[in-house]
Amino acid sequence: MKRLVIIVTLLYFLPVLFMGCDDGSSPSTGPGDSTDYTTRTALVTYVYDGDTIQVNGSERVRYIGIDTPETGDCYYWEATLRNRELVDDRTVTLEICNADPTDHYGRTLAHIRVDDRLVNAVLLEEGCARTLSIPPCTSRAEMYADLEADARSNNRGMWGQCF
Repeated sequence: MKRLVIIVTLLYFLPVLFMGCDDGSSPSTGPGDSTDYTTRTALVTYVYDGDTIQVNGSERVRYIGIDTPETGDCYYWEATLRNRELVDDRTVTLEICNADPTDHYGRTLAHIRVDDRLVNAVLLEEGCARTLSIPPCTSRAEMYADLEADARSNNRGMWGQCF
């Protein structure tokens, strides 16, 4: 009986041990968990709104961990323009969550960096976005929540104009 339990346990956990084996990409780990991210650079060719961009002429990218106002909502234009100021026509680093690389619209899900700045965090810090944590890619959720709380308590951005 012990032998059967050991065999079943090995059969169950053996595939888990090999998940995440080197596939030639360059993974990194976000702070706070062991979620793997693949990083690559891309040129921003269009800014749709405060949390969605187009890179390399055709790939849509949705920012992980944040949500900005939609068309017609208070602070939509400010968030969109701020995102445009930060990333438009710039080379950015995409930190793509390996556990869930695209959403149901086919957009790449990523944290976005310009130089040493994490754009997702800047938008939260300035009150242009609110947090939106969707597992499994939540490695920065706590940091993002702290940035939103600080923006709210200091009435920055939409928190001072819309609420």
